[in-house]
Amino acid sequence: MKQTQPSREQWREGILEMLKSAKSDEQEKLKKSSETRKEEVLYTMAKDRGADQRIQDIDDCRIKTEKASEELGKLGFSYEDGDLSMTWNAPLELRAAYDEALLDPQVANVKSLKKFDLAVLKVLTVETAAEAREIAESIFSQQN
Repeated sequence: MKQTQPSREQWREGILEMLKSAKSDEQEKLKKSSETRKEEVLYTMAKDRGADQRIQDIDDCRIKTEKASEELGKLGFSYEDGDLSMTWNAPLELRAAYDEALLDPQVANVKSLKKFDLAVLKVLTVETAAEAREIAESIFSQQN
């Protein structure tokens, strides 16, 4: 069997493809090197200005935050941006206690509303608009 030799054009195309690929690899390497260099320069400048401790503080806080969030999650809660919520996989006892607590009458709310009912009754029994206004003003002044 006779092997055919690649033509000059095939060699040229093969070599051109290898050069294009090598150039692309080199560009990627230079890009990564440039990014690494930028990072090195930033960290050096930060260290020179005393910011390296702040960076370490942030990293430490992030680690503590992640650990606390994980522990909070095990308890059945989630806390993000100031909002506390119950996780979807919270223990059944916690969910039941939460639901029960929401069903309990809220004494403070009832007491807060009762003063309005009493004021309405008083307004119905007074003789003049001035007396009624005085009752209303006393209720509104208590709110502020």
